Amino acid sequence: MPRRVVVLSLFCLFAAGIFVLPAGAQTTDEVRQKRAEISRVEARLVRLQADVGAAYAEYERAVDRVEALNRRIDATSEELIAAERELAEARSALEAQAARVYTSGNVGFLDVLVGVEDFSEFAARVELWVRLLQAQQERVEQVREVRAELAARQRALEEQREERMALVERAAERRAEAVRLESQAREYLTSLNGELRAAIQAQVFAERAARERQERILEARRVELAERIRRQAELAQQRAAARREAAERAAAERAAAERAAEEAQRRAELAQQRAAEAAAREEARRRAELAQQRAAERQRRAELARQQAAAEQAAAEQAQRLAAQEQAAAERAAEQAAPVEQASYEAPVQTRQQTVPAAQQQQPPAPEQPAPQQSAPQQQPVAEQSAPAEQPAASGQPASEPSSSGGGNPNLSGYPTSHPNYPWQPHVAQVAHHIEQKFGVTPTSYDGHSPSGDLAIDFMVGGHCSQLGWDIANYIAANADAFKVDYIMFCDKFYSTFPNWNGPAYTWVYWGDGAHYDHVHVSFKP
Repeated sequence: MPRRVVVLSLFCLFAAGIFVLPAGAQTTDEVRQKRAEISRVEARLVRLQADVGAAYAEYERAVDRVEALNRRIDATSEELIAAERELAEARSALEAQAARVYTSGNVGFLDVLVGVEDFSEFAARVELWVRLLQAQQERVEQVREVRAELAARQRALEEQREERMALVERAAERRAEAVRLESQAREYLTSLNGELRAAIQAQVFAERAARERQERILEARRVELAERIRRQAELAQQRAAARREAAERAAAERAAAERAAEEAQRRAELAQQRAAEAAAREEARRRAELAQQRAAERQRRAELARQQAAAEQAAAEQAQRLAAQEQAAAERAAEQAAPVEQASYEAPVQTRQQTVPAAQQQQPPAPEQPAPQQSAPQQQPVAEQSAPAEQPAASGQPASEPSSSGGGNPNLSGYPTSHPNYPWQPHVAQVAHHIEQKFGVTPTSYDGHSPSGDLAIDFMVGGHCSQLGWDIANYIAANADAFKVDYIMFCDKFYSTFPNWNGPAYTWVYWGDGAHYDHVHVSFKP
């Protein structure tokens, strides 16, 4: 605004001078004044022309900076395109690797689940897959960070370009203002007299031609810059469309990967179901074999009972024959001499008492002690002679089962209330110490033991329904109330201190779960 005021003031002064001085009436002083006034106007015009040149130079510098920013934006755009391409490749590699985790051939996901021989190999394969996926994921994240950094850099450069364009606009406005002021000065100079005005106009025309050339050059540059901006906008639209297409393709590939993962999971569940069915079949087969073994054992015991009955019958027949022989000998002795009848009578009796076998004098109370005979059916097998005390009687009870909860009241006050094997409750730990000291068997337990780990003990006795196990089980049953016992399980039999669905309280009953053959399980009351 001050520059415009000055130019307008000069213009007014020149106009006033021209109108005041009539043609042919100028004096030497007036000419001198006019020349001085022209000199001042020329000096002012030179300064205005310098301002115009500076405005054009500033405009050219602004345009050059915008072009430099455009080159940097182009380079950043190319880097961003390369980063997006690399990101797409990394994502494709990651998704392909994830798909191979579920759908690969010889070392696929199903092979990892069911084709390994032990857990360590399974864990090693799973860890290898996880590491491969993590490496691919890290690469994707790195490329994504580089792409984000390039995008941020491009946005910053575009913001700088907008600022530079604003500077270009301001430089153009300044140039236009300088040109307008110069035009006003030229219009003032046109009012000057002949030769001075012609000389000034010739100089102005030359400068105007130069400025017009510069304006044409700047206009061409401005058109070129607008065209480049338009092309960049179109390129940005194309890139956005490409990114949308890439996103759609990635979504389709992710959906395919998810479907593949679901299919792999379904196959894994099917494999687990088949494994469970195989385990169930194996358990059924084992139970069938156990039932067959039990049936064979019952058949063997029936055969032993039959052999024992035959042996007893043979012994009875032998005893009858011996009695008949003794009776006949006594009758013959009575017929020989009447005076010695009493002595003859006593002698056979004594002889009878000495010759009667052990089977005649003492009747066998149990199948384990048959009368000694020479025939094969009267000999007992070795397995029957050494049968443990857990052989059940006719009612299915163990031979040494207690009839009640009596059996003494052991003093447990001297035993500690804790045990190094497991944190049992105090009264349970005292019983564990007592049985360990009495029978030499180490007590054990585990979390989740029925009814709970601190109220249950297992005494591992080894073998199949061993005599040691029955000794421990019967001893604990005899002291069930003193030991606060809830129930006992051993050799597929159950002993409870409360009435249950298999029998009354304080009795051994057949349990039928096919377990507890090599250890005595004891559960305690709280």
